[in-house]
Amino acid sequence: MKRYWKILLLSIITLVVIGSFYIQASLAAKNTVQLKLEKRSGNEEELKGLSIHGDYGSGNLTQSFVHEADGETRILSGLSLIEEFTTSYTVPVIDKLIEEHRSFMRGKDLSPNYFFENESLVVYAGVKRDYKYNSIDFSFDIDVLDKKSNEVKSIPLDLSDTETYGWYDVIDVGVVDGQLKLITRSSLVIGGEEVNVYTFDIEKEKLLGTEKLISTITKDNSWTELSIISNSSSIEQEKYILFTTEILKDIEKDGNYVQEATGHEVQVYNIETNQLKKIDVRDELFNSIYWSTIVDSKLYISTPMEKGIEVIQYDIETDKWGEKSIIDLPKYKNGYESIYTTLMNGKIYASYLTDDGHELYIGDLRTGKSLYEGKIKVSNNPNKTEALYIHYIE
Repeated sequence: MKRYWKILLLSIITLVVIGSFYIQASLAAKNTVQLKLEKRSGNEEELKGLSIHGDYGSGNLTQSFVHEADGETRILSGLSLIEEFTTSYTVPVIDKLIEEHRSFMRGKDLSPNYFFENESLVVYAGVKRDYKYNSIDFSFDIDVLDKKSNEVKSIPLDLSDTETYGWYDVIDVGVVDGQLKLITRSSLVIGGEEVNVYTFDIEKEKLLGTEKLISTITKDNSWTELSIISNSSSIEQEKYILFTTEILKDIEKDGNYVQEATGHEVQVYNIETNQLKKIDVRDELFNSIYWSTIVDSKLYISTPMEKGIEVIQYDIETDKWGEKSIIDLPKYKNGYESIYTTLMNGKIYASYLTDDGHELYIGDLRTGKSLYEGKIKVSNNPNKTEALYIHYIE
């Protein structure tokens, strides 16, 4: 018996862990809450393909969920072991690629920013990392699938001076006139970041050139934060990518160091013309840039107000600010985490808190018209809902 005590102990621990997991999952299942959208006005077709991510608290239980607006609520916490392994966490466009091009997709990183698709091509451009003792060697992993012939071209490229980089990644993939463009973001070992554009000839399978778009530096008590604003869940051609940089500094006040912004810049890059230009954004509007989108050649920025949302336009081609429009949300209850807005596909999506629960608003950015308004209801809940947070819509 003494010979097998370790095996017995390991078996008991395994049973306890699995048993606890299933007890927790069982308790969560009994308290599972379903979300339902109740239309007030507009067209329910606007809900097709929409996913709403959030958390809710009911009694002593808090659960994360994804609600498919034209389907059921999927609970992300309290899953069984089988569900944990079989649940897909990829976005719909990647699921579609896997279904249509299973062989091509095999073994690839499934982040949408590594992919591009049009009528004739599917492109994958990832980064391979070879970890050394005190450095990392980076190289591109590029495959181009011709949809008609099913032929795959591979374009290998080792990145030079990799010892100067601590991290390297692809943030966007595009194809312009037969040329593949990769936009990359990297961190420097000495501090700071870079954004570069790599251009390849697809037919000849070779690199045509590299251009540095943005470079930031880090000093003793100041640094620059770089943000990239694009449609992260899309694999279609994007004409513009927005970059923001903000200079931050540690300032001593009353014996303590606090972080203070000392400057900022907004730039837009045109993938088709390879041009980067500055957009003059006033200070009070800068933080709202993170909730913006580009439709055609217009930049739309949304800002929550006391009883609604203000939408401001900027024409990238004429470099002019346009008229403001106001989306009235008279029931909107202003407060912490009381509203979530996102701009995508030429529309504005807003989930906001009222005295009677949460509402969903969908509007057309170009016309300013309401497309759908409805109530987000919680059903099958035996307890009073203590908290419902919507923090992502895609």
